[in-house]
Amino acid sequence: MKEDIEIGYMDRDIIDLIEKFFRLPYAFTKSSCSGRIVAIDAQYPWSREGRIIFKVHRPMEISELEQVLNRPITERLWINVMGPIIHAVAKDFDAAMKIIKMAREAGFKHSGILSVNEEGWVVELTTGVRANVLAKVGNEVVLDVSKLDQVLKVLNEVLLEGKKKLQLLERKIESEIQEVKGSSELASSSA
Repeated sequence: MKEDIEIGYMDRDIIDLIEKFFRLPYAFTKSSCSGRIVAIDAQYPWSREGRIIFKVHRPMEISELEQVLNRPITERLWINVMGPIIHAVAKDFDAAMKIIKMAREAGFKHSGILSVNEEGWVVELTTGVRANVLAKVGNEVVLDVSKLDQVLKVLNEVLLEGKKKLQLLERKIESEIQEVKGSSELASSSA
C-alpha cells in the first residue's frame, strides 16, 4: 500500500479508511477509489472501450473543464462523476455481513457480496452516487458554455456527496475497531 501512495496510484482521500480496514481483525481491502470525476471519449458513459482524457479524485476546476472541452474527440465526450467504491475481503460470512451493514448505514446502499474465494468473502461497497453529463458530440460542444460554472458546481457537489459518505463509513469502522478492541480487552482480563 505504501508503494501505491508514493507513486500516486492511490488517491489520498481514501488512505485513512484503508488503514482502518486493515486494523479490523476480520477484513482487508483489495481495491478502492474515494470517488472521481472522469472525462471519457466514448459512445456511452459506461463504455470500457472509451479513452479517458481526464481524471481527478477531487473537485474539478473551471479551467480544467474548459481544457477538456477543447480537446479533440472521436465519439462523445462524457463527464462522469462516480462515488466511492471499495472492494474488501472478509474472513467469513458473518464478517462480510457486518461490513455490508456498516456500509449501508453510511449510505453505501448498493453494497453486497460479490464472490467467495480462497481469500475469503469479497464484498463491494458502493454508494450509487453518480452523474453523467454529455459535453460534446464529435467536436461540437453541446453544453451551454455560458453556464459551465453551474454545470461544474453540480458535478463537484455530486463528488463531495460521495466523499461525505466515505467519511461516515470511516467513522463507523473506527467505532467497530474500538468495539472489537474493548471486547478483546474484556476477554483477556477475564481469562
